Amino acid sequence: MDASLSLQTVAALKILLGGDREFDTELTVLRKISWRKEQPALVSPGLEHLVGFVTDIYIRHPVDRDYHRAFVMEPLTISLEGLVQLLRAERKAFPLGFIKKNATGILKGLMFLHEEMNLIFAG
Repeated sequence: MDASLSLQTVAALKILLGGDREFDTELTVLRKISWRKEQPALVSPGLEHLVGFVTDIYIRHPVDRDYHRAFVMEPLTISLEGLVQLLRAERKAFPLGFIKKNATGILKGLMFLHEEMNLIFAG
């Protein structure tokens, strides 16, 4: 277990069921982003809009009992799905300011990944 983690740490897991190649590629990018976040002189706009990476682990799936690799990430305060459920329960729509702020953050994060990390996204 990573020394920076404790049993009381709250984290988000991303479990990858694909091959090792995809995992290793994503792990390399996440480690580079994490390193950049730790270097104050290298922090640039857009970096703050990316979720933080903690470590990678092996986790045993409760159903198929196989071991899978997973990323341990900083948790978000609420998921988009949770927010949608909350707004539906209150019969409200997303406020326009919220949409603009989050869309801007997503675009800044993508711009950082493209311009600073030389990543190109394709569907």
